[in-house]
Amino acid sequence: MKNLRSLPRKIQLFDNVEEIIRQEIALTKHEEPFFIVNLAAILNQHKNWLMKMPRVRPFYAVKCNPTNIMIEVLSALGVNFDCASKGEIDQVLSLNVTPDRIIYANPCKTRSYIKHAKSCDVDLMTFDSEMELKKIADLYPECRLILRIKVDDSHSVCKFSSKFGASIEDAINLLHLAKKLNLKVVGVSFHVGSGCESSASFEKAIEDAKVVFDYGLKQLGFKMHILDIGGGFPGNSNPAVSFDDIASVVSHTLDRDFPVGYVENLDIIAEPGRYYAASVFTLATQIIAKKSYSFSNEEMQANRDTIKNDGLLKFQPNLIDDEQANEQKMKNIDQKRGVMYYLNDGVYGSFNCTIFDYMKVNPQPYYLNNDENIVKMSKLNYMKTTLWGPTCDSLDKIRENIYLPEMEIGDWMIFREMGAYTICAASNFNGFKLPTIKYYLDNFTINTLKNLICWPRIKNVIMKIDKKDREEFEVFKTKLLPLCNERNQLRQILVH
Repeated sequence: MKNLRSLPRKIQLFDNVEEIIRQEIALTKHEEPFFIVNLAAILNQHKNWLMKMPRVRPFYAVKCNPTNIMIEVLSALGVNFDCASKGEIDQVLSLNVTPDRIIYANPCKTRSYIKHAKSCDVDLMTFDSEMELKKIADLYPECRLILRIKVDDSHSVCKFSSKFGASIEDAINLLHLAKKLNLKVVGVSFHVGSGCESSASFEKAIEDAKVVFDYGLKQLGFKMHILDIGGGFPGNSNPAVSFDDIASVVSHTLDRDFPVGYVENLDIIAEPGRYYAASVFTLATQIIAKKSYSFSNEEMQANRDTIKNDGLLKFQPNLIDDEQANEQKMKNIDQKRGVMYYLNDGVYGSFNCTIFDYMKVNPQPYYLNNDENIVKMSKLNYMKTTLWGPTCDSLDKIRENIYLPEMEIGDWMIFREMGAYTICAASNFNGFKLPTIKYYLDNFTINTLKNLICWPRIKNVIMKIDKKDREEFEVFKTKLLPLCNERNQLRQILVH
């Protein structure tokens, strides 16, 4: 196999992520949860960003998924970073990212953190209050400032306006105070909320930002040239509003309100997190315990009414294959019994996203024999299901009132698109280990990354093993895809 001499020691051939999971379970007799990280997904997302919003420079929100592999690969792609703390700044800088590629995007900062940012030459930061301005004037008066305004986030899953952002009226007053304090305000930022479900929110926010931007530029003489449109971009499948729709609205509004050449050195940036991270991670979990129970007559009637009214909406989307299969599944519903499965990961681990991020995760039963007919035309009973995590806390409920085929202790479930706001907030509560991480690389991804100076560091991240786990990490790759060997600029590689 050519052009692979610098790859890590152990390479195996697989067609897709599912085959890696199958191999991992079958050969290692795995009983702990684990992630498969598909690095190709990062490249695909970045290529899509460059094509759909070429005027907007992404600053990845580190808080979304701070694993070193995310930062290393995104840095290699030319993505910059949105950091919110001393720890995030230090982590990004430790991976050879230069300070000018970081925005300290926390409007309410610890004094010692501001001093630390100054010592590290991170000189671009946000503010939204009088007290913050005075704090910065005292500690880091030479830094460049971006004023965060409050915008309508009523169409987002996670709203931020109650905590951050200044109204337009307050923003105007803050600009006057910044002028009085002889500070350098260089731009305006906003955030429409995480999980935004309306592209119109971006249009209105850009319009509001223009009011503040123009006031600082034309009335007070600030050298305004940065517009930060924040985050809120979807990274999961089937969002309420697609990334393409948002990108179209954003691009149109920017061309109208902030056209090329509007000011000298106009720089439009964004702070995407889940857009880059969500699709990269797939979680594999095992059923460690099971309980079935009988419904009362009243519960059976309520279940029948629910199924009649909602139909197949109660089935998981990734289990619905075609109309004939759906009809079969409807016939196979167990009307008398429900079931509870206990998984080896829960809300204190990777599924904290169900609480903090209001995410509804979609379990996919995983059959080791790879017989698609088992899923498609299964004669297994479909049962009303509740999924629990492994801890001793009754809060540890992953999902309930869904219909899944009956499974047994030792069977597996996989959860796709688990890269955003999962691993970053996971804990070892009750003594349960966090999932291990395995990596998936296809030939195109390998050869693209090998063209970069930082490839040795990326390879090192992939090959690093837990000190307590002496098993060697395996790097998996697919069957040959078209190779990309020319040492072009990565942007050209991705776009073309």
